[in-house]
Amino acid sequence: MCLKSSHVFMKFFNIKLVIIFVASYLLVLVVTAPIQWWLPKIIQPAPSTGILLQNPQGNIWQGQVHVLSREVQPVTVSWDLSPYKLILLQAAVDFSLSGQDIALTGKASFSPLGMRLRQLSGYADEPFVAPLMQQYKTQVTGRLTVQQLAFNLGWNHSIGDLEGQLVWSGGNAQMSVNRRQQTYQVPMMMLNLQGDSDGWLGQVLGSQQQSFMTLSLTPEGRASISVKRLLAEALSIQLPGSTESILDFSQQVF
Repeated sequence: MCLKSSHVFMKFFNIKLVIIFVASYLLVLVVTAPIQWWLPKIIQPAPSTGILLQNPQGNIWQGQVHVLSREVQPVTVSWDLSPYKLILLQAAVDFSLSGQDIALTGKASFSPLGMRLRQLSGYADEPFVAPLMQQYKTQVTGRLTVQQLAFNLGWNHSIGDLEGQLVWSGGNAQMSVNRRQQTYQVPMMMLNLQGDSDGWLGQVLGSQQQSFMTLSLTPEGRASISVKRLLAEALSIQLPGSTESILDFSQQVF
């Protein structure tokens, strides 16, 4: 009787080993498979969006793909996914975007609670967004620099820490105003970002630390923008009145 029970146990144990082996083998095949195999099965950009993915290389852990869009210049997206974070139910990835007129690097992590972006730094020159600007009959010159941008955002729209800075080098801007093409000399501007779970705040400052604009977001999802008269004066736009703010706008965004 004991021998029979032992035989049944060993048979059951061997079946479990086979199942574990097959499952592990299939998992290894999936995670080490070339990106050319699994990317089209996961991401299928619609032709209407004007986005195409070309020349994918690598695998799910490390690789790159060329992204083509009709609204911006082509970019190469690279990633390096950490498998160890998956044990903690987190997907942590180092990523970069590179192209003729753009270079950005950063770190992102995703969990059941939300996402976290860290150390986003780099630049984008105006030719990168020129196709998008042309749709609005606008042309700009200059460079946008991103410096150590970081934020936490929950899937339920809960906000967390925010810090970083965006700097616009300044340059010419041509746009249609009342059916006439106008050219403005846009000054250098800095957007300083800071915040926590109590709210986010952005201050747009000039080279002399003068306030051009303020932006805010409350934990309840209310976004506000206040444009200052000093910005109009910096653009050589004459406006009547003497109030500090020339435009105040607020809207619920989530």
